[in-house]
Amino acid sequence: MLLLALLALVVPAGAGAAFTASTANTGNSTTAAATFPTYPAAVTGDTPWAYWRGEDTTIVAADASGSAHPGTYQAPVQGASTWWPADEGAGTRVEDLSGAANRAGLGAAAGWATGRDGVHSAMSFTGNAATSYAAGSLPAVRTDQSFTVITAGLPGALQGAQQGQSASTATGYRGVTNLSSNTTVSNPGPFTVEAWIRTWTGGAVIGFGTAATGYSGTRDRLLYVDSGGRLTFGVYPGSYVTLRSPAGTTYADGAWHHVAASVGAAGLRLYADGNLVAANAAQTAAESSTGYWRVGGISLAGWPNRPANGYFTGVIDEPAVFAAQLSDQQVAWQVHANH
Repeated sequence: MLLLALLALVVPAGAGAAFTASTANTGNSTTAAATFPTYPAAVTGDTPWAYWRGEDTTIVAADASGSAHPGTYQAPVQGASTWWPADEGAGTRVEDLSGAANRAGLGAAAGWATGRDGVHSAMSFTGNAATSYAAGSLPAVRTDQSFTVITAGLPGALQGAQQGQSASTATGYRGVTNLSSNTTVSNPGPFTVEAWIRTWTGGAVIGFGTAATGYSGTRDRLLYVDSGGRLTFGVYPGSYVTLRSPAGTTYADGAWHHVAASVGAAGLRLYADGNLVAANAAQTAAESSTGYWRVGGISLAGWPNRPANGYFTGVIDEPAVFAAQLSDQQVAWQVHANH
């Protein structure tokens, strides 16, 4: 007699990420099948209000959510001609990670030093233009014409070849401007915001303000990398109510990190790399105002532990806004989707 056992596990659609698995045992044989979502599929499965993936080459930020909420980069956008992170720390070559293949060669008097974060390396120059330089075959900045302060086409956070995301790109911000939603929103809440970030300095990742760009008189629902390299998230319902990630871990380390924050019935919640790192169950609402969602920059004047510049310097990928408070499990599922 043959015995057949079947086990099926199904996570309902909308619960965070589609996952199915089955095993069958017939006699001495066992078969199994499983499907895992890509990161974009996991995000869209949670029905975002807007999902700006960063695959753009113009000032229009396409919305991949299906909700028709595109955004605008508040500055000219172009592909990077050169990006030298200078993390080699030794040798005479500096690799170009922009995709333009503009590798640099160091002059005889150029060298290496410790970078500003105390961990990564930096190029060192003596001031002698003849022997102390880094030179590539392409100009890093065209000084004979205007140049951009937002850079498209940088390598993104989703580099997992298994799900075919290695061609995914991200947007570089140079600390002077931002992306904003084209649509105003009245008193968004509950809500969740999230993004992948890579920075050595910090600044505002996502926030909400009454102006689409420049100074915003009302600033609320702010998630930023603060002066200590930690994550701060807060609301302003008449006074500052903030959360801060624990000491001992910096998110201004040049590595990719997933950051998320939410407000709703479960209170304020702050996440880093899929883990809940701070919470305040008592605060369930933000300030009532009408404005724009902003990515990559907004004034942080008055906010605690604010960095020297409220505008982000670094790379932001896959920013998304949800008109709901995602659960801890939903955030974790997204981060750990097989991207």
